[in-house]
Amino acid sequence: MGVALSIEYIGLDWLGECMGRKSLAQLVLEDGPPCICVLVGDPKGRWRSQAMANSVEGKRLRSATTELGAGSIGDDLPIIAGLAVVEGWRFVHRRPHHVQSELLMEAARTYFPRRSGMTFLEHTILACARWKGAAYFPEDWQALPPYAFGHALLGRLQDECSDWVSCHLKAWNTRFGLAKPVVAWPLWLPLALGMASGKWHADISVLCQRHVGEMITAPVGPSALLLRHFMGLPVPVSPLESKRIEVKVVGDKNKSPGFPKAYTATKALPRLILASGLRDQRNVDSTIDAVASLEEGDGMSGVASVVRQNLGDGPRRTSLQRYRVRLDMAMMLWHRIANGIDEPRTFRYLTYDASPQGGVEIFCTAERVVTFSRDLANKVVIRRLPLVQLGHGRLGVADKAQALMHQCWLDYGPAPSDVQKANDVCRQNLSDMGHEFDIADLTKHFA
Repeated sequence: MGVALSIEYIGLDWLGECMGRKSLAQLVLEDGPPCICVLVGDPKGRWRSQAMANSVEGKRLRSATTELGAGSIGDDLPIIAGLAVVEGWRFVHRRPHHVQSELLMEAARTYFPRRSGMTFLEHTILACARWKGAAYFPEDWQALPPYAFGHALLGRLQDECSDWVSCHLKAWNTRFGLAKPVVAWPLWLPLALGMASGKWHADISVLCQRHVGEMITAPVGPSALLLRHFMGLPVPVSPLESKRIEVKVVGDKNKSPGFPKAYTATKALPRLILASGLRDQRNVDSTIDAVASLEEGDGMSGVASVVRQNLGDGPRRTSLQRYRVRLDMAMMLWHRIANGIDEPRTFRYLTYDASPQGGVEIFCTAERVVTFSRDLANKVVIRRLPLVQLGHGRLGVADKAQALMHQCWLDYGPAPSDVQKANDVCRQNLSDMGHEFDIADLTKHFA
């Protein structure tokens, strides 16, 4: 299907060039036409959820917009914030034009951590005018499309103060050559007021391969064909960003909003191990304080102060469940690398069992890893292998043996020889008298 779409795009580009039109590859490098809009400030509008999120990026966005809506939120009713000329769109290939756009983009990435292939459109405010008069919305305005809603609101503004509206429209038409009809631009109230007063300079549309739930898109954008072409382009990622753990330390806001400092694995792993205490939300504050103490011990007092700012405001139950999976994945990958380093003699002792939990059959394995160093000093580590779910009716010996091998592969892989090496040092299997009792007899299949 991807090849067919590529052939379709190539064919359309070639046909467009033959007819004197620009290709899709050229159009994604150009900005959209400007349009006039009526800024609608809604206390529950777009970007409110992201700004109110309990994350570092959400707090930054909320802090940056606090002064914009100060004293203007009296109730839950929307208002007309003003008029503006907005650049239709600009495809964000690497970085946006405005720092404020980066705040919106980072808040969106944190708010939607599971959305893949996230790309952005930037809508720059080219001119603006603040409206401080009354606002009268038409009936059933929530159901009106953006252009019909914008036309109705512009008519209300002309009824209230036609000279003010005509003055701005005439000046903007002469300056920008506006051709499109007016459109309503709904936003979270502080952002709408900031754009109308010239203090907030851009809006962002968030594009994903699969939209599930809330969408953050502006009422104006490019064609669906151009969007598909843009979203199919590779997203530039620095190779360093995918191979290191970073923490942003807040510095002097007048000089720099923050600088990344890389964590080495030897420093990051103790912090990940502390995350084992996050099974219970009551342990969140003690875990945060323990991580801060580690930072202070390494001479990172700046990082420690930033970490301690989250005391009493740590992640909630849903966030803990979501991020524990990522921590478990990081620990699995690290165990694959660190297994056997400077430990020439290793012995494994396994115990396993399958048990129904909430209508789902779960296969659990725990192991004691005994290691001997060259001076015969020993160390015992008790570990739990990743949980594996057995399918419906898959309760036989072969099914449970395959589940055990999958667990070993997750922690000792990725090559089959690595799994075989882990099985070779296994000295004892402990189980009850069920099907698991026969797993130890399948030595030939494990080899």
